[in-house]
Amino acid sequence: MTHDWITTLLALGFFAATAAFFVVWSKYEEQKVKTREEHDRRWDEISRATSLENELDQMKLTATKYKVWFEECRNGNHALQDRLSALLCPRQNHVWKDGVCVKCGRVKDALP
Repeated sequence: MTHDWITTLLALGFFAATAAFFVVWSKYEEQKVKTREEHDRRWDEISRATSLENELDQMKLTATKYKVWFEECRNGNHALQDRLSALLCPRQNHVWKDGVCVKCGRVKDALP
């Protein structure tokens, strides 16, 4: 009779341990899925932030390039204006009206 009780208790303990094992295993799998989703979400955020930083850097480079191009055009414009001024007003006898030469269009005190 005692063997039957011991065997019954051991069998119940085994079933309880097996049930606990499957509960812990399912929690582990659930946590693994959550961790993977969190990792993917963070990776997407980092990727998006990096893409935005690259776009911003490209925009800054483009803005700098256009600024340099504008300065070159402006300096070229002053050189052309001086050349035109020399052709239209060869003796530098400008006729100034409100800071602009009436003959050649040169702006008084303009940067060369």
